[in-house]
Amino acid sequence: MLDPDADEGRALAGGRAWAIGRLIGTAGLAGPDVGPILERALKDAAGLSVPAFPAIAHATLARTRANGRKPSELETCLRLFLAVARGKV
Repeated sequence: MLDPDADEGRALAGGRAWAIGRLIGTAGLAGPDVGPILERALKDAAGLSVPAFPAIAHATLARTRANGRKPSELETCLRLFLAVARGKV
């Protein structure tokens, strides 16, 4: 973890959101339970400390993938930049 003082639960939730997003994009994860689980993970990750945030920044792409769309390279870079700059997924 990048910030040893960060809330471990928030970091784990961010990792969960990232993993769900990756599985949606690469393995076709789908179903009625995916959306609520993803939203819960993103909500639980909110407020992660700034030093720890880069470890879960890719979770910001999870909603796009959950909506059935693969973000372009430009969109990916821009959304990651904005997520890190704002500290929000």
